[in-house]
Amino acid sequence: MLSRIPFPRMSVTGMGLCSLVAIFFCPRAIGSNILFPGFRLLFGTLYPAYASYKAVRTKNVKEYVKWMMYWIVFAFFTFIETFTDILLSWFPFYYEIKVIVVLWLLSPATRGSSTLYRKFVHPMLTRREQEIDDYINQAKEKGYTAVLQLGSKGVNYATNVIMQTAIKHVPTEQLLNLTLKSNES
Repeated sequence: MLSRIPFPRMSVTGMGLCSLVAIFFCPRAIGSNILFPGFRLLFGTLYPAYASYKAVRTKNVKEYVKWMMYWIVFAFFTFIETFTDILLSWFPFYYEIKVIVVLWLLSPATRGSSTLYRKFVHPMLTRREQEIDDYINQAKEKGYTAVLQLGSKGVNYATNVIMQTAIKHVPTEQLLNLTLKSNES
């Protein structure tokens, strides 16, 4: 049924620009709570995920590197966005600017993610790579120790609960008999 409906063919950039117009003209609450998260999911995550899949499937190294750079930059964008949403969401055209940034990152014409990666992300990670690796290793070691300590505490707690439950349900006469027998020995 849907195959008979003539949908206009549109590029990813064209669909993104239509989304920007929709976000711009709709009420702020709808744009910030419904349209932008939908846009970000579709254009910032699902489309790049599918393009990454295609690059891996076809073993196209150039496309693979391009999408790896995108995902690294997008991870930084998401991290920064977490804080800017709290601090700057009141700013006029904030969500529209975020749409433009996502389109800029995705667009083959601007090569935004590649530009950001090569000029900022790669040099910063290269300078701090050893420090980051050290932090990750420390976190792994502390995490392993914490899991062991938590597991030990959990076993001790479970043992205490089982013992207390058993003591509550054993008649007092039997406890006295057991105590007397252990004292006589």
